[in-house]
Amino acid sequence: MAYFIKLTHSISAKNRLQEAALKLAYSLDDLQLESPDALKQFAEDRIMWLNRSFNRCTALRVTFQTSYRGAGYQLYISDLVTLSIYAIKGQFLAEPTASARVVERVNCEAAGPQLGLFVETLEPSHD
Repeated sequence: MAYFIKLTHSISAKNRLQEAALKLAYSLDDLQLESPDALKQFAEDRIMWLNRSFNRCTALRVTFQTSYRGAGYQLYISDLVTLSIYAIKGQFLAEPTASARVVERVNCEAAGPQLGLFVETLEPSHD
């Protein structure tokens, strides 16, 4: 099954570790993936590496859970960012335009009042 990643929440970075984590999250936004577990493992590995690289900053943690609606997953990087993972149900395909037929032209000025398309204004009184 295929999934879609959407960055649904983020706050501004307070230090270089958070800036790097935000860049990571933004790079994952709007991507498609095959396994949510692969994303979880990737995020955990990358955040662990960033925590070691910026060891003077407060360490970030990755939390992964099923969405409260049960239709997807949520990946949290501390309280900094939330990535939502949605299952792709299908693909939208537009019908061919060949089925469209030409409609007779309509005179808007003549049909407008009958269809309520125009707001009628009151004539100013000449007192």
